[in-house]
Amino acid sequence: MRTVTVYGCSIFRVSRVAIPPALPGRPISGKTSAMTARVSLLPFVPLVLCAFAARAAEHHAEEIARLAAAAKPGDLIAVADGEWHDQALKIRANGTAERPITVRATTLGKIVLSGESSLEIDGEHVIVSGLVFQDGTGEGAAISIKGQHCQVTECAVLGGRYKFFVHLFGRENRVDHCYLADKTSEGPTVQVEAPGEPNGHRIDHNHFGPRPPLGRNGGESMRVGYSHQSMNNSRTLVEQNLFER
Repeated sequence: MRTVTVYGCSIFRVSRVAIPPALPGRPISGKTSAMTARVSLLPFVPLVLCAFAARAAEHHAEEIARLAAAAKPGDLIAVADGEWHDQALKIRANGTAERPITVRATTLGKIVLSGESSLEIDGEHVIVSGLVFQDGTGEGAAISIKGQHCQVTECAVLGGRYKFFVHLFGRENRVDHCYLADKTSEGPTVQVEAPGEPNGHRIDHNHFGPRPPLGRNGGESMRVGYSHQSMNNSRTLVEQNLFER
């Protein structure tokens, strides 16, 4: 049994976490939100919340990075609901195929990030779910996925001035069941790097919402590679997505 700290200064004891195998290359059985966890709140938590919640509000990113770095395969980090501003989340962790490390919102869609907020995932077998980026901005991407066998699911990027909403690097990473809409800045909504060797990414069951015409090159919903990578084999699987005009 492992004690997992949940942001907001709550502490949960996770006695069982069962996560369906929905990683790249594996069959889907519902959404990742089908995961179940039996948790019990330790009796002293209300006092901790009263004492530290307000002060800790300025340290979302640092706390999540610290927890992820210390996480062991199979750990679940449930992040308290709230509105975050100017938070650059960097999650670097290493799970396994059978026991991925999961970082998710306590309530799906109730963590809203704005301003110069972003998410960067690196490592192996890491799952992130339930985050919403609303009208943010940045020279890079709202969500960058590096490493291998990592997954972003049930997240949303709505509006904003990011160069990309989602940027895929590494190998065999997955983006699924996300909503991406109202991008008005130059640059594809989803950009996949194709540096040479096949990367085997999977982009599936996403909803690409409205995007006003840009009026010039660079307004694509998705781009795999660049002109100079046109002869490379990405082997990215794109399936079962909905694209609105």
